[in-house]
Amino acid sequence: MRIHARQVFYVVFAVVLVILAVVAMRPEPSYEGKTVREWVWQYAKTNRQGFHEPPTVAMKQMGQRAVPLLITELQRQNPATHKLRFRMWNASSNWMRTWVHRRMRDPYDVPDAYMIRESAAITLGSLGGEARSAIPNLRVALGDSTPHVRLKAAYAMWQIDHTLASEVVPILVGLHTNSYNFKYYTSLYFGSIGLDAKAAVPLLRETLTDDNPNTRENAKTALQKLELAERKEQNANH
Repeated sequence: MRIHARQVFYVVFAVVLVILAVVAMRPEPSYEGKTVREWVWQYAKTNRQGFHEPPTVAMKQMGQRAVPLLITELQRQNPATHKLRFRMWNASSNWMRTWVHRRMRDPYDVPDAYMIRESAAITLGSLGGEARSAIPNLRVALGDSTPHVRLKAAYAMWQIDHTLASEVVPILVGLHTNSYNFKYYTSLYFGSIGLDAKAAVPLLRETLTDDNPNTRENAKTALQKLELAERKEQNANH
């Protein structure tokens, strides 16, 4: 009996090893020759002000396997040697950078890992409901040491699940008034969220006098959207 049980154990153990080996050998999904990591890192380098579209199409082409890989980038941290490596990268010649890109897993041309985390959050949000499994990880990102990541993680949560507005709006309200001057983005986000962002109306009215004309325009548009949505709701209740 003991021998039979031992044989069963060995068979099950062997099957598990085979499954793990198959999973490990399974190639990482790619689109147009670039992996999820490469798409996110490329976006991180172009998304200095958030005015570029995230690689949503590429992620959708790669399917659900892209979401766990995006979560990995959402958790990306700088290695201990990052600053030294980045200085060496900036000092290297173009042919050396090309060589590194082809041979190294993590090229050093992103100044800080928070930019990667921020880009991953934006990309997850752009996938909407398809990235629902990432919500717990985005909640963790709400405690990120960099407010830019917290901002994009909060909005991404709402993009994925609109019922989370009551959780997201207070976070955006707090970020609207912080020292990083996120009013351009938060005004835009309040307008997208609609009636569930009514608590932000006083902030939006104050923002109508902001020094930045683009921020003022976003606040004005958000207020118009909120007022229109409120009128529609009142008409529907009569």
